[in-house]
Amino acid sequence: MDTAATATATPQQPPKAAETATATTTTTPATAPVAALVAELPAVWEEKWSAGRTGWDLGAPTPGFASVLASHGHLFFPDLTGGGVDDDDDDKDDAPQAPYTALVPGCGRAYDVAHLAYAAYAAAPAAAQGRRRARRGLAVLGVDVAPTAVVAARGVLEAASAAAAGNSSRNRGDRTATVAVADFFAGSPSALVRLALGGGVGGGEAENAEKLQEEEMGDTGGGFDLVYDHTFLCALRPALRAAWAARVAALVRRGGGHLVAYMFPLVDDGAEAAVGDEGDGPPYKLSEGEYERLLSPHFERVLERDVAAHEQPPRAENAMDREKHGRSRIAVWVRK
Repeated sequence: MDTAATATATPQQPPKAAETATATTTTTPATAPVAALVAELPAVWEEKWSAGRTGWDLGAPTPGFASVLASHGHLFFPDLTGGGVDDDDDDKDDAPQAPYTALVPGCGRAYDVAHLAYAAYAAAPAAAQGRRRARRGLAVLGVDVAPTAVVAARGVLEAASAAAAGNSSRNRGDRTATVAVADFFAGSPSALVRLALGGGVGGGEAENAEKLQEEEMGDTGGGFDLVYDHTFLCALRPALRAAWAARVAALVRRGGGHLVAYMFPLVDDGAEAAVGDEGDGPPYKLSEGEYERLLSPHFERVLERDVAAHEQPPRAENAMDREKHGRSRIAVWVRK
């Protein structure tokens, strides 16, 4: 469609609890210690945002993530509109396709949400460009437990949406981005997917896309086409890492969905923060071996590389010294 993309409107006050995305409170795994740790997260992170103690905030999209989208976006979203294939050559008689969906947990001001939604990705491989298949849009959802962060994020998304609407090479009106106060660990994957599909998409098309997505997902293959984690896992206490891995596995679509992990702060295997090292963060130290142990049961790693010099995050005023905490690498995992 050719209508302009929209972002969730910015309220004057932080969203209330009733506006959160999840109606259920199922924790993965549902153990008492994990549930208690999860329950404390909203107060902890809202206090940081309200006090302006956001040294992790880059003030811009993460350069390394932008590079991965440019080089691998066609793998994450092979039939995406605006992805380098001439959309005007599409077969108009093809059946409608549900938009791709992506999730950014702990999104903060949502710079990466905006870039993910509105960037122009690399063209699909030449072998795929001859296919006459219906093109698909993209619905991106960012979630955060801090209402103050979500208020700020909505302003960022409004500006990004307006800029994209005026640039047809970046947006055809079928890319949407929204943010919500929501608990990453709570609710069903399908509920979050529906929230993503409802953000910024209007009229009956949203209902149709939602219906298609529900039919395609089922109980075994549902979830997001892409989940991006950056400064989220490292912000969680080590006791929550197994719960994070189980939740990511539940949220990423089986049989081809992807996780992009910006791995930070990395130390040597065996030197990562362990359960009980609560005074060592956040950010809590991680290792490549820890990611492997957490993700390999449900994912296969298809890319891992250093963050190049030109991809290093900008040093904003009062930002944390990342090099002091550890190294950074970026990896792409595909769901088995």
